[in-house]
Amino acid sequence: MGRSGEEIDKQIRFLLVVNKDNSLPLYFRILPGNIVDVSSLCNTTEELKQYGVKSYFLCVDAGFFSKHNIVDLYNQGISFLTRLPASTSLYRELVETEVKGLESPVNVVRFGKRGLFVLQKKVELFGKVGFAYVVLDPERKGRESKRLILQTVDNDDDDGGEGVKRLGLGYDFLRCGVVVLVSFFEISREEVVPMYYLR
Repeated sequence: MGRSGEEIDKQIRFLLVVNKDNSLPLYFRILPGNIVDVSSLCNTTEELKQYGVKSYFLCVDAGFFSKHNIVDLYNQGISFLTRLPASTSLYRELVETEVKGLESPVNVVRFGKRGLFVLQKKVELFGKVGFAYVVLDPERKGRESKRLILQTVDNDDDDGGEGVKRLGLGYDFLRCGVVVLVSFFEISREEVVPMYYLR
C-alpha cells in the first residue's frame, strides 16, 4: 500500500525503458518496495550502455531527483524531464515568486478536458542551465485549498483565531494545486504536461 496523490492505493514500482520511435519496451527492472533509490537511474543508464542502448531522453518521477543524477545526466548529454520535489529550495522559490501572477489568460493551456496554467522559466540546476515549468491545476487547487482552510478553521480554537489570520496567501496556501517540472531542454508550455504524464 502507498499514498498516490490524495488517495491511498496499491502500488507497483518498476523502471521501464522504451524505444522513443515505436514505443516498444527495451528493458525493465523491478525496484524494491515503494522507496525509490536515486542511484537506480545512473545504474540503469550504465547498464543500458553495456547492452548497446544509447539513452537520449528520460522522463522520470521526482523520486529520482538528486544532484548526482541531474549532474550525471547533463554530463552524459541525456535530455530529461522530471518533477521537482516540493522539499527543494528551488520549488519553494518558484512558488513564492511565480504563483501569485500565474492565473492569467496568457498562461492558459488545455490538457485533455482540463484547463491548466503553465509558466516557463529558465533556472539553474546544480550549476547547469535548465527550464522550470510551474503548473497550476485549478481543480486540484480548489480541493487542496478547501482542505487547508477547513483544517485551519478546525484548529482555530487552539490558537485563539490566529490560524485564519495567518492563512492569507501564506506558502501552504500558495502551493495548493501546484506542480513544478524541470527539464534539460526547452519544451513548449502546451507539450510539457502531456510529455511528463506519458511516463
